[in-house]
Amino acid sequence: MTSSPALRKINQLAPMGSHLERSFVTIWHQLGGPEPEETEYRFHKTRRWRFDFSWPSINPPIAIEVDGGTFSGGRHTRGKGYSDDQEKRNAATIAGWRVFNITTDMLTADPSKHLLPIINEILYRQEQLLPLDAN
Repeated sequence: MTSSPALRKINQLAPMGSHLERSFVTIWHQLGGPEPEETEYRFHKTRRWRFDFSWPSINPPIAIEVDGGTFSGGRHTRGKGYSDDQEKRNAATIAGWRVFNITTDMLTADPSKHLLPIINEILYRQEQLLPLDAN
């Protein structure tokens, strides 16, 4: 089995790409998720904020953030880290993005329950981009 461009890109980012992100990509593809248009997409003009996975060309644009350490006191759940994450997500909302957040337990407990609705939303939005004469 050949790896997807997104998985290859994450593997190239290692050690920056997390184990959780690689697990996400594997499960995402097993469930038939569409290839992300971008990984580590910088969505803000002046801040260095990036989305883990994104589809900036669809309307509204969609991003997925994969957050680890939710039960181990990781960055995403501690004071400043959590506050910074919320600032980023609020800026994304103001800019028109739909941001989905995935945690470790979502990927380990029941990934289908959490990922299939996101997959369906992205596929639906991508269908909206088809030319009017497309069948």
